[in-house]
Order: sequence, then structure tokens, then C-alpha cells
Amino acid sequence: MATVLVADDVVDNRYFLVALLRGHGYDVIEASDGVEALERAADRQPSLLVTDLMMPRMDGFELCRRWRADERWQSIPIIVYTATYTSPKDEQLALALGAQRFLVKPQSPDVLIAAVRQALRACHERQQADPPERPAGEGLMAEHRDTLMRKLEEKLAALRGEVARRERVEEALRQSERLYRLLATNALDVVFSADFSGRLTYVSPSVTRLFGYSVEEAMALGLEEMLTPAGLASLYRELGDVWESSGEAFDTARSGFFQVEQTRKDGSKVWTEVAAGLMRDDDGRPIGIQGVARDITERRRAEQERTTLQHQLHVAQTLESVGRLAGGVAHDFNNLLSVILSYSELVLEDLSPGSRLRADVAEIQAAAERAAALTKKLLAFGRAQHLQPSLVDLNEVLRRMLAMLRRTLGAAIRIEWDLMAAPVWVSVDATQMEQVVLNLVINARDAMPHGGVLTLSTDVVEVLSGELATALDLPAGPYARLTVTDTGVGMATHTLEQAFEPFFTTKMRGHGTGLGLSTVHGVITQSGGRIRATSNEGEGAAFEIYLPGAAAPEGQGESPRAESMEGRDEVIFVVEDEAAVCEALTRILHGAGYRVIAVADAEQALALWDSVAGQVDLVLADISLPGQSGWTLVEELRGRHPTLKCLLMSGHAEDPQVSGRSAGGGHTVLRKPFTRAELTQTLRATLDPQGAPS
Repeated sequence: MATVLVADDVVDNRYFLVALLRGHGYDVIEASDGVEALERAADRQPSLLVTDLMMPRMDGFELCRRWRADERWQSIPIIVYTATYTSPKDEQLALALGAQRFLVKPQSPDVLIAAVRQALRACHERQQADPPERPAGEGLMAEHRDTLMRKLEEKLAALRGEVARRERVEEALRQSERLYRLLATNALDVVFSADFSGRLTYVSPSVTRLFGYSVEEAMALGLEEMLTPAGLASLYRELGDVWESSGEAFDTARSGFFQVEQTRKDGSKVWTEVAAGLMRDDDGRPIGIQGVARDITERRRAEQERTTLQHQLHVAQTLESVGRLAGGVAHDFNNLLSVILSYSELVLEDLSPGSRLRADVAEIQAAAERAAALTKKLLAFGRAQHLQPSLVDLNEVLRRMLAMLRRTLGAAIRIEWDLMAAPVWVSVDATQMEQVVLNLVINARDAMPHGGVLTLSTDVVEVLSGELATALDLPAGPYARLTVTDTGVGMATHTLEQAFEPFFTTKMRGHGTGLGLSTVHGVITQSGGRIRATSNEGEGAAFEIYLPGAAAPEGQGESPRAESMEGRDEVIFVVEDEAAVCEALTRILHGAGYRVIAVADAEQALALWDSVAGQVDLVLADISLPGQSGWTLVEELRGRHPTLKCLLMSGHAEDPQVSGRSAGGGHTVLRKPFTRAELTQTLRATLDPQGAPS
């Protein structure tokens, strides 16, 4: 069996050659360099030397030279198997130093085994002939040294290039790390990574600005301590069961943007938008979570405020639509009520005191008055009723109502006062303001069926251009605030949202019109103020009314009340297109001592005017006439007779032809429906501006 000595400093190369040769029946001796190869050969004579060229301590060229110089191994063949010295000059030098074959790595096993067999066969044939010549010493060694120096220079150049390349790569890495640290340190968002147990493995310094924790504190806490329970549940929901598993089955499509609530160091809450996903190793296996957290607290607050304002706008538009509808039907409805009220008064005047019909007619009259009051509520809700504002002290309004409020509430409900010490002046319709308070008190009473406490308070607040001004849609300035608070059952959110809608009520059928709070809303809004309600189910409710503040009056006094007066045979020129209303007016005026000339429209009035102008003391015209309006009619008649006295009637809540004109034009407007006393009193006041003679 032939013995092969393998010399190679690379373990894997030796292992391959040893396994190949032993597999083909050869005995193998291993050596890691030239020095060890000579020692192994001295201990045990090989049949063949297979050597690498580039080796430590003694390279393959020097091994070949010494191998051929030693008489013990001169006849033993050499195969050079190299991956470094591969040029033709290297091959020539190796062959000149005594090698039989020169093979460049890598070679197939068949080529290697064939080369081994050929070298052994050639050696046997040479041994039968003359012994081999020794290679020339000095010339070959000089060539060897030149080759070695050339290879060393090539290696050094390659090493210098590799060192320069690595230095460039390392500098680029350092620059990248410096840039990353700069970005992470100065970023407003928090960059983080965590393992699957929820322990943070990295967090950027911006965690201090956003959460109040130092980097070390945040790293010690971990994600679960920094999230609220709801925020943690949201994270589980968005990222799946990633915390409990290794992530092998993690659905990567579920990663992305989501919002979670987190806890600051001081205990306050902050909403963050998190972009998170999996971190994976080089083999694609999930090893943790990485993400970026951004503070969106202000954005969420703005979105919630926008949603609230959109809801308020929707409610306001709804109320405005119903208000326009209420104002639109008011004219016809008020005309009908005028007829009912007028004829019921006429019938009552004609009936004897003992007549059995008086009670029936009185019920008709009372029903008509209730219908008129209901109409006023509808108009108040629609902010279209005619208000008569005056300077009043809110505190005084409440004090005057105290006795009535106590009767309204009953003994089971206690009233508490928290009125401002100084007067709280506002410009409102005092009667309507009393109705507002009464409606709110009745609403509170119904919310406390088993008793409780009703609190009335007043103060003056300064509304600045901030959250309150935005929520109430009010310009900045001083406002008088009236607050009505109860300890009743409270309201759920959906009930609170509909509280001011017309005809909405939580009471049983037949126990409320659903117009109480809508009327309050209409009166306050028409007075330039705002009302808002706050409540939670089971925690009572509070209604806050904000009215523009007014300066204190210089003096006080009450306007004298006008008394009902009968006519003195004056001629009233009536222009009314509703036949029933015209007939009722004619009968009332005749009964009150007036003479009447009645026409149905402006065209008839103008056609008749020249013939009756000298007799007429006052023109009583409805504003809404077919064709030419009552307003333009009296303006035209006034143009002919500047001293003509005129009185206008309107069944509309706020007739667009009258709004802003009656005060300057000197025309009084009588609102339908009106009673006989109101009509005669207004006529007398118009005919005798300074009062009737005694």
C-alpha cells in the first residue's frame, strides 16, 4: 500500500485530500506546513508528497528544494496542489525544483486520483532507469525568492486594498451610527424596539419629552407598564398574540398603524399613534417588535371638538328648519285664533250673566288662548317671536318668581340660591325670561319625582376666545350666567343630544308637549345668548344660560300701563283679506264705538280712498295682503297724507317687511292673535299718542 504525505495549512483542504486518498486505498500522513512535512517524512518514508505552496514557517517551494536535496527522498515524486501561486512562472519554478505535477485548486476527485496514480507509476519507472538529477540550487532559489517577493507584494497590495475598503466601510458605519443617534436623539417621535416578552430593548431619548421617563426608567419598565389597560388591549388586538409566542405563525399583514392610550410618569394620559411591525433575523425568523410612537393627543382633541361642532351645527340646522316651518304656519294659524278669540268675546258680551252658554263659550275662549300660547312657544323655539327687550336684573327676576317656583316644585324639593351679590344686568324680554326660568324649573321638577335639591345661581363670566367661546359659538366679552342645577335622574348621552329638539320628550304621552326646552333654546338664542346642558345618567343635570352683559341703568322706573278705552265715533279704514277676521274686527270695532270701512286688499283700498280719505281717522291694515302688501299701502297713503295715523297687523312671527322698519317708520304693529282689549287699547294709544283726555 502506497503512503501519501499531504502538506497543507488549511484544515478543510487537508480533510478533503485525506478522505479522498483513504477512500481509494492509500495510507495518508498529514502535515500543516513544510517543517512538519519534513519531520513526518523522517519518521515514516512516504511514497508520494502532495503539497500546497503558501504555508507558514516553510512554504511549498522551499519544501520541494529540501526534499530533492535530501538523498532519502530524491526519488519520491511531488505533486504541487496550490490556490495562490498559479501563474506559468510559478509552475515552471515548482517543476524546476523537482515537482512532477502542478495542479491549481480546485480539481475534481478523479483528476486528483489520476495524478496520484500517474506520479507513483512514473516514479517506479524512473527507479528502474537512472536516478534523477538534483535541481540546480542557486539559480532556482533566486527565482524562488523573486517569486516569493512578487507574491508577497501582491498580497500586501491586496491586504492594503482590503484594509482601505474595510476602513471605508467602518467609517460609513460610524457615520450611519452617528446619523442614527442624531436622528433618534432629536426626533419628536419615540423610536423603540421590544422582545416578545414586552421588555424594551431600545428606546430613543425623546421618551423623556413624551412620557417623562428617562431612557433608563423606560427600559426598566417595559411596554406593559407604560400602556393603559385599554391601550394594551388595543396593542394585543392589532399585533395578535405576538407577546405569547415566538412569532412563527405571526400574521405580518396585521402590523401597521394604530392608536393606543399610554400613561406618562406623572400619571396623566397621552394618546399615541404607533407604527409597529416585526423585527426579523437574517433567516427571516421574528425576534421582536420595532416601532415609532407619535403624540396625537392634540389631534384627537381637535377631532373630537370638530365632531362636537358638527353635531351642534346639525342640531342648529334642524332647529332652524323647524323654526322656519313654525314661522311659516304662524300667520294662518294666528288668523284662525283671532277669529275664535274675537267671536268668543263677542258671544260672551251678548250672553246674559246667568246664561248656561257662558261656561261653554268661556271654554272655547280658554282653548283658543292655550292654542295662542302654544303658537308662541313654537315661535319662541324658532327664534321668530316678537320680543320686547328691556334692561332687567336677573337676580330680581328670580326673586320675584320665588313664591311661584316654590308652589311649582312642591314641598319635596328644596330650592337653594347662589345669587351674585351685585345686580346682574341683561337686556331681555322680562316676561319671556320668566318663562325660560319656569320651563327649566318644571323640567327639573319632573326629573326629581322623589324630591331633591334645585339650585339657582347667577354670576358674570368673561368669555375669552378659547374652548368655551368655540363650544358656545359666542364672541369674546362679558356674559351673565344663569345656572339651574338639579339632583334628579340625569340624562343619558342620546337623550342629552336631543334635549332641545321640538316635540322631544321622555314623559308619558299626554304629560308634555316636548316644547319646554326648545322654547328656552329659542328665547335665549333670539336674545343673543346661548344655553348648554351637561348631565350624566343618575347624576342630575345642569343648564347654563349665557346672556350678553349689559351696563347698569342710570335710573329706574316703570312705563305706565295703557288702559283699554272705547272709541269716539272715529272712522277706522280696515284692510284685511281674511273674510272671517275682517268680519270679527268689524263687529269688535262697532261694539267699541268706532265706525268701520272695510276692504279686502290694497287694490280695493286705493280705488276707494279718494272718496273716503276725508272721513278716515286711522288705517288698520294687515301686512300680508295679496298683491301689494299692507306696509307699502300705508307708506303710499302716508305719502298722500303725512299726518295719517296707521296701525299694522301681522300674523307672522317676525314679518320680513316689518323687521327693522316699524320703529323708524312710526308704525305700530299689532301681533295676531289679539284680544278685544288689546285692540281697543292699541287703537286708542295710536289715535291719542299723549293719552286720552280725562
